[in-house]
Amino acid sequence: MIKGVDVSHWQGDIDFEALKRQGYEFAMIKATQGDYFVDPNLKQNVAKCEAAGMAHGLYHFLDPCMDEWNKGNEQLDYFHENTIGLHGQLPNALDAEWMAELTIKQYCTLVVDFLQSAILRWLLYANLNFLNYILYEVREQIKKEADIWLAWPSGITPPKMPRFYDESSVKIWQWDWSDNLDKNRVLDDAWYYAHVQPQIYAVVKIIAPPGITFDIEYE
Repeated sequence: MIKGVDVSHWQGDIDFEALKRQGYEFAMIKATQGDYFVDPNLKQNVAKCEAAGMAHGLYHFLDPCMDEWNKGNEQLDYFHENTIGLHGQLPNALDAEWMAELTIKQYCTLVVDFLQSAILRWLLYANLNFLNYILYEVREQIKKEADIWLAWPSGITPPKMPRFYDESSVKIWQWDWSDNLDKNRVLDDAWYYAHVQPQIYAVVKIIAPPGITFDIEYE
């Protein structure tokens, strides 16, 4: 089981070395929110995470309370402007958990505009209610643009999956919020290692025809 955490300034000064000793292998680190807030612990968390030998990804908290609420691309630009040189091995993630006063249609427009404006494939962090109901009408667009980081802190294994997504699309499960630490598990090991150790992953995916052998050297 590949364990990880997601963190922001709300967790304070995090001891990533201790997390590594406890078997945690990665962290999803809050970077930005809306087009006005950079997490004050962003650079510190990235530096400490890397020093501990843990993989990391960054996430953006989607703010629906902007003057131009439908401009997801502007929030994406803000994220990129403030994360230069800080990206890790794992994909970026969009945290979609707050609608504020938007209608469902408006919120769906905001989420899709953000994801479709991205060049690379992102993760979408959302709970079952958002995936099954709030974002139902744009589920097909989401499937094209993002994999799922499921927020379902039940601790029950296996996790309950969103109704309209293949199980293979759910890559990370946030399963516990206790002890001021959001805990996660990877549900697709191949996906994880394809990002974290792409050379090794490429090697193990080789399938040799009968009678053919390879001499492989590891560095």
